[in-house]
This record gives sequence, C-alpha cells and structure tokens, in this order.
Amino acid sequence: MAVHRSYTKGLLYFLGNDPRVPDEIRNEMLRWGYPKDEFQDNDHFTWQLYVREARRMIGEYVMTENNCLGKVKVNDPVGLAAYTMDSHNIERLIVNGMAKNEGDVQVGGFPSYEISYKAITPKREECSNLLVPVCLSASHIAYGSIRMEPVFMVLGESAGVAASFAIDHNQAVQEISINELINRLTTDPLLDGTPADILIDNTDSSKVRLTGKWIKKPLQPAGRSYHNEYDKCESGNGTVVINCILPDTGNINIYYYCTDLTDSMEPAGISNALPYSVKMGDKEISKGIIPFRQYAARWFRIAQSKTIFSGSITISVGGKNIAGTFTSDAVLIHFNKNP
Repeated sequence: MAVHRSYTKGLLYFLGNDPRVPDEIRNEMLRWGYPKDEFQDNDHFTWQLYVREARRMIGEYVMTENNCLGKVKVNDPVGLAAYTMDSHNIERLIVNGMAKNEGDVQVGGFPSYEISYKAITPKREECSNLLVPVCLSASHIAYGSIRMEPVFMVLGESAGVAASFAIDHNQAVQEISINELINRLTTDPLLDGTPADILIDNTDSSKVRLTGKWIKKPLQPAGRSYHNEYDKCESGNGTVVINCILPDTGNINIYYYCTDLTDSMEPAGISNALPYSVKMGDKEISKGIIPFRQYAARWFRIAQSKTIFSGSITISVGGKNIAGTFTSDAVLIHFNKNP
C-alpha cells in the first residue's frame, strides 16, 4: 500500500508542479486538493485501493464468455449481469511515433444474462459452508462483465437468502433447494413481502397488442428489442395496448420506457406529446401526455395509485394523428410496500 500511496501522490504533485506539464493542466490541478471532510484519520487519503479484479474461486460452475453472449444458459440463476466484457490495456507502446494501447478488450452489445448459483458456491469436496458473491467463479473475460457493483449487490442478497436456507435446514450450501431459492428471490425480492416488479417487454405478445404500422428494431437497453411506430414521423396512428393481471396490492407506480431515437432520426421527427391512459378494471386512474423526446433513454411515470386492487390493468399509449414517431419498448409496474 505504501508504494501505491507514494506513486499516486507523486503523480498528483507532478501534474500540478512540474514545468514539463502544460500550464493549463498544472493550473487546473492546483485548484484541487485532498478532501477535507474524508479520511481525516489518514491525512485525508483513502485507506483502500480499488481492486478491479483479484483472485477468484473455481467453484461448482465457471461463468465464461459463452454465458455472457447467451450461447450457454444456466439452469440455476440467482442474478443478472449486463455489462460489456471489458479488460483494460496492459501497457502503452510507441508504434511509429504514436502511443498505442496493448491488450484492450471491449466486447458488448449483448442483452442481460443469468448467473449460476453454482458459480458462487465452492466445490463441495473443498468447502460446504461458504458463499462467494464477489470473487465468484468466472473466467477473466466473463468477470470483466460480471464485476459491476449492482451485480454484486444482487448476488450478495442471493447468497444471504441461500445461507439462511442452509442454516434453517441444516444443509450444505450446495444441497439447498435451488427451486425454493429462485422462487423466494423472484416472488419476494425485497424480502419484506412486497410483490416483485412486473416488467412487460414489447415482445410479450400475451400482454402487448400493437395497432398501426410498426417495425421491430434490435437490442435496446430495456429488453432485447423495441417496436418503432413507423409512419415517417408525419402523423402516426400507432397504438400500444398493454393488459396485465395485478396481484392484490396497493401503492404502485407505473412507468413507460422512452427509447432514445436521436441517433437514428432527427429530433423534430420524434413525438414529444404522446397521449396515454391507464385503467384498473373499468376505472380510469390516470391519463396525460408523455414528453417522449424529452425523456429519451429514461422511464416516464404514467400512473401512481395507493388503492388496494387486484385484477386487470390496461395501459393505452398513442392513438390517431400523433405528431412524430414513438416506440413500444417496455412498461415497468413497481410495487411499494403497503403502509
């Protein structure tokens, strides 16, 4: 740690003081200093290194690139990952007078994929009471995708629930019921009785009905694809109708995903006044306008209700003579714990 500390402090001093550094960079660096309100017991310098990738367990199952790319699927999923498989360059070399990064890997563009429970458990002949949600069993390239903090949080929760199962049933972590674990994680993800969120993707033909002219587009953040209301943006007549059965619950928020279309078309051709309505049974609980273009690549809340309800909910988006195009991508129904 002392070597890293010396190197980092030396680099910061160099950037702010050495005459070989351009004045603009030196002046900018000298505006900054160590945080006065942090690490006060260590001269305001962090105690810890950020370790991108350390030693990892070789467990009951090893996650690989094929899992990330969806070529191989697991049958005991306890979490999702979705980040690019990236590995930073090993060194910089001078080639024909230019600095080149050597060893950089960036492979992305794939949808989310599932992580095996067996990847966080050791081989049973080696250890039977250990769960490893961070230094889990994965190849170098797969770990480059898995190693994101939200993924560690999900796997940490899954490991905690698995540990409680092992304790309650006096079993090794490799022997607990995977089906019971998956059922608990999917039906009670917050572990407080709150129903699991419902994410309805545009490809779910049992819940989503499209009318008008539409074209399917590949790979977007919300799901694996989206449908684009396709009428050359002059005056669309596309409609999205989503029907879903809710559990007996109250205190819900419903969101519509506004796909970012700015890379593929002129902003003026994208609708920014998209009408919607939401009904619980026969009762309309919400209606209004989605500023679709303004909310590009974000979720827009279209309904909020604290009424206890169970049964059919209908969400209608679009209609006749919509100025500009829009998409059917995803709807999220989020449940809050009832007071």
